[in-house]
Amino acid sequence: MMHTEIAFANERAVIADMLINLLTNVRLTYLPDLEPADAHELLLTGAHVLIAQLGSQPATATEISRVIGRPRDVVTQRLGELIERGYVELRGNRYEMTTKFNVPNLQRHMRSNISMIQAAAKQLGAAHP
Repeated sequence: MMHTEIAFANERAVIADMLINLLTNVRLTYLPDLEPADAHELLLTGAHVLIAQLGSQPATATEISRVIGRPRDVVTQRLGELIERGYVELRGNRYEMTTKFNVPNLQRHMRSNISMIQAAAKQLGAAHP
């Protein structure tokens, strides 16, 4: 059924489905004991730690706060949770991912995520050649 009142409805549905599946996959890989709503800020915080570390330099809590749009005290709490779980460590005033981030079966997890992205891209490409 075409939803003409929603612009690019089919494309949005493909992207939304991919996003939900990716978030579910990542949550189940790193935070399987948490419900989706509880894992959201941890995943967002951890994602920025990773991006900053792979970029110019590891991030501070203030930088993460600014990027993800959450108060610094909330970000500091989430970073503390990630430290407790062993995924992040504090070096000086900057946060870095630990080797625990390299979970067992990492290649399988990455292939699954890449496949989801490729399938969505194929669907979107078919809709707009």
